[in-house]
Amino acid sequence: MTVAELKSRRKTKKDAFNTYAKRRNGVRDIVSNIDNKLDDEVRSVNDRIGKCITELQQGLKGSTKVSALCTDMAATKESYPGSDSKLSSCRSNVKSEQSRCQGCINTLDSEIRSLENQIREQGGTIYWWE
Repeated sequence: MTVAELKSRRKTKKDAFNTYAKRRNGVRDIVSNIDNKLDDEVRSVNDRIGKCITELQQGLKGSTKVSALCTDMAATKESYPGSDSKLSSCRSNVKSEQSRCQGCINTLDSEIRSLENQIREQGGTIYWWE
């Protein structure tokens, strides 16, 4: 194979590498949002419900229905993402895609390095823009 052919194959693999890296990073952001932002949102909602319960208990002291009302309000608290089976399944699928992308990236990286070695062995030069 000529240096030009090797460089062409290298460019194709680098393009695929970059595509998979972008996809992996996008998927990683989704996982991060599930793990961090959703937990924060649930915590905020639950904190607000807790404050409402406290204010209700303070504001309606002595009412016999306050306890039942507060119990009902506490039951409306959100579950954390880890306890939601559909969300956990989604997270698992997204993590699998992230792993698949990483595997492709690793394979492509190895193939790119091999092509670069072949190019150098044939006396070719690899420039940063190639």
